[in-house]
Amino acid sequence: MLSDLRYAMRQMAKFPGYTTVVVLTLAFGIAVNTQIFMMVNAIFLQPMDVRDPDRLVAIVGRSNAINLPHQISFLDFQDLRDGSKSLTDHVAFLPMAAHVSAPGQSPERTWIEAVTPDAFSRMGVNVVLGRPLQPADGAMPPGTPVAVLTHRYWQTQFGGDPRVIGRSVLINAKPFTIVGVAKPGFESFSYSVSVSLWVPSGTYAQLRPDGDGFFKYRGSSAWRVLAHLAPGATLAEANAELGVFAQRFAQQFPDDHRGFRFQAILERHARPDPVMADLAPVIGCLFTGLVLLVLFIACANVANLMGSHALAREKELVVRAALGASRWRIVRLLLAESVLLAVLAGIVGYSLAWWGGDAMRSLTPAGDIPIRVNDSISWQVWAFTALVSFCAGVGAGLVPALRSSRIDLNEGLKQGAGRQTGPGRHRLRNLLVIGQVATSAVVLIASVLFLRGLAIARHADVGFLPDRLLMQSFDLNLQGYSKERGLQFQRDLLERVRALPGVEAASLAQHVPFTQSILMRDNWPDNPSGHVPDDHIAVAFSGVEPSFLKTFGIRLLRGRDLLPTDDERAPEVAVINEAMANAFWPGKDPIGQHFRLWRGGPAIEVVGVAATGKYLMIGEQPRPYYYRPFAQFYNMPATLVVRTQQAPHALAAPVRQVIQGLDPHLPIYGTIAMDEHMLNSPLALMPFRFGSVLAGVQGGIALLLAILGLYAVVAYGVTSRTREIGVRVALGATSRNIVRLVSREGLRLTAIGLALGLVMALGVSFVMSHVLIGISTLDPFAFPVVTIVLVATAAFACFWPARKATHVDPMTALRAE
Repeated sequence: MLSDLRYAMRQMAKFPGYTTVVVLTLAFGIAVNTQIFMMVNAIFLQPMDVRDPDRLVAIVGRSNAINLPHQISFLDFQDLRDGSKSLTDHVAFLPMAAHVSAPGQSPERTWIEAVTPDAFSRMGVNVVLGRPLQPADGAMPPGTPVAVLTHRYWQTQFGGDPRVIGRSVLINAKPFTIVGVAKPGFESFSYSVSVSLWVPSGTYAQLRPDGDGFFKYRGSSAWRVLAHLAPGATLAEANAELGVFAQRFAQQFPDDHRGFRFQAILERHARPDPVMADLAPVIGCLFTGLVLLVLFIACANVANLMGSHALAREKELVVRAALGASRWRIVRLLLAESVLLAVLAGIVGYSLAWWGGDAMRSLTPAGDIPIRVNDSISWQVWAFTALVSFCAGVGAGLVPALRSSRIDLNEGLKQGAGRQTGPGRHRLRNLLVIGQVATSAVVLIASVLFLRGLAIARHADVGFLPDRLLMQSFDLNLQGYSKERGLQFQRDLLERVRALPGVEAASLAQHVPFTQSILMRDNWPDNPSGHVPDDHIAVAFSGVEPSFLKTFGIRLLRGRDLLPTDDERAPEVAVINEAMANAFWPGKDPIGQHFRLWRGGPAIEVVGVAATGKYLMIGEQPRPYYYRPFAQFYNMPATLVVRTQQAPHALAAPVRQVIQGLDPHLPIYGTIAMDEHMLNSPLALMPFRFGSVLAGVQGGIALLLAILGLYAVVAYGVTSRTREIGVRVALGATSRNIVRLVSREGLRLTAIGLALGLVMALGVSFVMSHVLIGISTLDPFAFPVVTIVLVATAAFACFWPARKATHVDPMTALRAE
C-alpha cells in the first residue's frame, strides 16, 4: 500500500493541472457538506452539559391560539412533576432580563434565569466555588435572595476573585447574596442561551412587579421545563401520559386549557428554541439533501476526469497486466491515487468550510437575548470531513478503476498505442453527465426558490411601514419605577424626542412585531355575532402610547386612533385589528362594541379598527390583535419607536441622549432600525436570508461543476475523435458542421439530464412551498429560469471545445493516426 501511495504522489506531481482540477472539484463538494455538518453539529448534536443528556426532554405546550411549541405555567409544571411516571427530574426555569450591578455601581442590562432551586442537583450541574442553589432556597415565593454566577460572568465582572462568595449583587435594585460559581461552560438550562447568573424561582416575585401571578394562574405560560425520561420509559409513552394530563386539565380548568395539549420533545430537537422544533428538521433535511447532491455532482465530475486520465495511461496499465499484475492490483493502484486526491481535497474543503463558517456566523441574529455561540471544533467535524473525503475518493475512483482494470492483453498489446473507447465506456460517461445536469437542476431550483422566498417575504404586506423606523427599548419596572412615575417618564420622553430635528413622529409600545415577547390572553366579547367557542378567544395585544398607529404606519380602517385623553380616568378603550373584528363581530360594525379581559370584568370599548398585520412571524395567518393605551394598561418593557425623516441610525445617539438625560442610570438596549430588525429576526427574514445565502452558494457550486463536467466531456470527445474530424474536414465539412457535430452530443445529454432534474425538483419545490412564503410547487419563475440558465451554460461549455475542433488540421490528424 505504501508503494501505491508513493506512486500515486509521483503521478500527481507529473500531472499538476489534472491534480489541481480534481482536488478543487472535490474540495467544493466536501466544503459544503462540512459546512452544513458544522452547523448541525453545533446546534443539534452536541450534548447539553448535564447528567444523562440523551434522555433529556423539553416539555412544551401547544394550543389552538398558538400552534407552536411554547412554555407552560408553573402550576402545570407542579402537577406534571408530582403525577408523572414516565418522566422524572422535572426542572422549571424562566430566562429574564434584569438590571444587575455591584452596590454603588450603575446597573447593566443582562439576562438571568429564575430556576427551581433543585435544578442543579437534578441535572447534575456542579459548582467550582461555593454551593449550588438548594431546595431550601425556595421554589415558591418568597424564596431566599441568593444567586449562583456563571463562570464567564464571574471572570468578566468579578475578575475571578474567589472571595466573591458572600458578597452582594443588586438585581433590579434588590440585594442578592452570591453563594456559588457554576462550572465552566455551563451558562444556561437552555442550550442556545448564555445567561449571567441564576436565582431561585421563588424570588421571581421579588424581581418583577407582576411576579406573583406567574405562580398563581394557569394562564401564565412562561416557564420552560426540562425532565428526564424515567428508566425504561420511551418518548412515545411520555407523550401518551402528557395527553392524559392535558385531557384532565381541560376538564378541570376549561378557561385556561381549552384546546391545550402538552408535548415532550427530545432536548436536542428543541434547539435552537422550542418554537422552531417543527421547522428545523424540515430545513435541516432539505439542506442535507442539497449538499449531498452537490457532492454527487463533484464525484461524477471527478469520475469522468479519472476515466479520461486512465485512458491516457492505458498503455502503462496493459504493460502492468502483461507483467503479471492482477486486476485487484491495478484497481488498488488507481484507488490509492483517487483516495490521496480526496485527502488533499478534504484538507482544502475543510479550510473553505471554516472560512465559510465565519461568514455564516455573521448571519447570527443580534438581539437582546444573549445567544450561545459554540466556536469550538469537535472531533465529530474532523471525523465527518475525513469520512466524506474517503467516501468521495472511493466513490469517484471506484468505477473508473474497475473499468480501466478490464484489460484484454491480446487487443491491448496488438494496438500498442491504446485501445479505442467502446460504447460501454461512453455510456458510463454519458450517464454521469446526465446525473450531473439533473442534480444541478434540482440544486439550482432550490436556490432560486429560496431567493424568491426572500424577495417575496421582503416585499410582503406586514401591515405597517418598516422603513425609517428607529427603535430603542428600556424597562422601567426593573429600575423600580412606579406606574405613576413611569407614565410621567414616558410623557416627558415623547415630548423631548418629538422636538428633535429630523423626527417625524414618535410613540411607545410594549410589543413590536417579530419578537418572541408577544402578549396573549383570553378575551370575552359582548354580543358576538360570530362563533366564539366557550364565549372567549385568546387574542394578542400591546399597550401603546397615542399616535402609535401613525408612527408605525398602520392604516386605520374605521373609527378613531387612541388619544392622550384615553387615560386612567377615562373609560377603557381599545383599537382592534380587522382579524379580531371578523372573529368577534363578523358582518357587524365593531365600533362601539365591547369585550372583557375576564368573564364579568370591566367592559373595554372598541373605538377603532386597524389593518391586520404580522405580529409574531412573517408567515403567520391573520391573527386577532388589539392596542390599549399605556395609561390604562401599563406594563414593561417598552420600546420607543421613532419615525425619522432621514436614515434612522443618524438619530440613534440624540435619542439615547434624551433617555439618559431623563435617567442616566437606565440601561437602554435593542437600538436598531425596524428594517434591520426584520432582517435579523429569526421570526422574520433571518431564516430566509440564511437559506438564500446557503442555497445560493450551493447552486453556484453546482452550476460551476456542471459546466466543468460538460466541458470535460465535450473536450475529451474532440480529442478522441480527432481523426474523424480531420477526415470530415478533408471531405469538405465547414466550421458550422463541425461545431454542430461536436456540440450535439453535449446538448443532447443536457436535455436528458434537465428533463430528469425538473421532474426530481418537483418534490423539492413541493416541500419548499410549505416552508417559504408565496412559493408554489410548480413555480412559474424558478423552473423557466433554471432551464434557460442550464441550456445557456451547456451551450457555452460545449462551444469552446467545438470551436477548437474547427481548427483541426486534417493532414496533422491523419498523420498522427
